Amino acid sequence: MIESLHDTVLIGAGKLAHSLLYALKKIQLVPALIIDKYEENAKLLADAVEAPEYGTSLDLAGGKKYKRFFITVNDGSIKDVADHLAALDIDFPNASFVHFSGSLDSSELESLREKGSAVASLHFVQTFPTKQPVKLLGSTAIIESDHTALREEMMLTVSYLGTTPVLLDAKEKLINHLAAVFASNFVTSLASVSAALTHSIGRNPMLWHTLMRTTTENIINKGYENALSGPIDRRDCIIVEKHLRYLESMGDENLRQLYILHSLNLLELIRHREGALSDEHQKIAAYLEAELKRTP
Repeated sequence: MIESLHDTVLIGAGKLAHSLLYALKKIQLVPALIIDKYEENAKLLADAVEAPEYGTSLDLAGGKKYKRFFITVNDGSIKDVADHLAALDIDFPNASFVHFSGSLDSSELESLREKGSAVASLHFVQTFPTKQPVKLLGSTAIIESDHTALREEMMLTVSYLGTTPVLLDAKEKLINHLAAVFASNFVTSLASVSAALTHSIGRNPMLWHTLMRTTTENIINKGYENALSGPIDRRDCIIVEKHLRYLESMGDENLRQLYILHSLNLLELIRHREGALSDEHQKIAAYLEAELKRTP
């Protein structure tokens, strides 16, 4: 485990950084320097966790005293930050660099690896919608690195934060992040569609909160195939037709197509569960496939 952060620089004072440093502070780990391109962001986070120094220039990270670098900038900036750091006077053979992207692997830090540094990527499987710290306790931490000592250090540290470490190869990171987008971001999107439909009839979307919670619990406890319910599972083609006619009357073709695609995916779950589709389910599948090709 990391025993001290007195030689550590954190670069990027955004949403993730706030949750990360609040969690580290709880186990008495605070970085020596916080850098962000906006001074107010760096100062806000430094004051919150009582970090001794902050600033806006990456050049502040130069010198031999810093050995560990946490890079929490957005994905598109990671390589630029790494290349800038690679040009500084840093004790590279004794330094380590970790970025916190969910989708990008440690090759974004290749310019630092070429200098002899240990590099890694670390992704907390959690949502960080604001700078209000989110509890990392109980979440999963995805670690990817070809450097054994750094990988082990990260595993032990995230364990002390109360998260479960999971090791991935570099080639697995993008697929893993794609799965997370479907599990989290698209669920949020679908919930917003449900809310908009409910609002359209003057009702409160909180009506569906219990349903959403129960569905999630059923998926976790029973598995996807056994959590199915609704008109597709019941073989109720008449209701599916009514739904699509209403969506067509709304004039929202994107939403109509979304309904069809999700319904077809539900049928695939049923096929996997039952081994084959019933005649009624095949009828629904044929209807949906025809509707997918049709332009209203």
